[in-house]
Amino acid sequence: MRSRTLRPALRSLLVACAGGGGALCLLAVLPACARRSSAQEDSSYSWDAAAGTRTPTPIVAQGACTDLADCERSCEAGKAEECRRLGDTLALAVDGGKDETRATAYYVRACGMESAPACLAAGHMYEYQRGVAKDETKAAGFYQRGCEQGYVPSCVNYAIMLENGRGVTKDVLAANRLYGEACHAGAGLACDRAHALSPEGGPTGTPPPP
Repeated sequence: MRSRTLRPALRSLLVACAGGGGALCLLAVLPACARRSSAQEDSSYSWDAAAGTRTPTPIVAQGACTDLADCERSCEAGKAEECRRLGDTLALAVDGGKDETRATAYYVRACGMESAPACLAAGHMYEYQRGVAKDETKAAGFYQRGCEQGYVPSCVNYAIMLENGRGVTKDVLAANRLYGEACHAGAGLACDRAHALSPEGGPTGTPPPP
């Protein structure tokens, strides 16, 4: 497993995510986008430490396609963000056009183009069996790929998989390192987990430089 220190630029990403901006957030990791304690976190989110589970919640789209055909052309032209937007649009459609299987395919495609938010979304789809067969190994792989690009929500989800041996070989030390790095970047849930796992009672990851 590869790990790298989260870049200081992610601080601005966290602020944007907490304010509702950015390309895509999952409510399942939204607490990682704001400096809040577990007691203050969104009531739609729950964490069962013993079971190592999170309550699945909907994907929140940011800038879904208004013209599917135009987005499809842009995606075919190799624009990762348009592929990601197609995934959001198809995953969240409320007018009868919802297609989670196609949405997952677009997320996977965008992830392959180095769209970290799409990697997070693809992992979510496989972890929670949305339009595809449940596959925690694939889910963990997508979370890892997003994390390797420095995307904090992916790092938190990947750490959870590592901590509980879901889809990957259990590695609590590696999970705690990722929690620590995400905590230093402002992820509230990661701080909670780092404090729970660290003998010293604090995050162990390397903080980003000022």
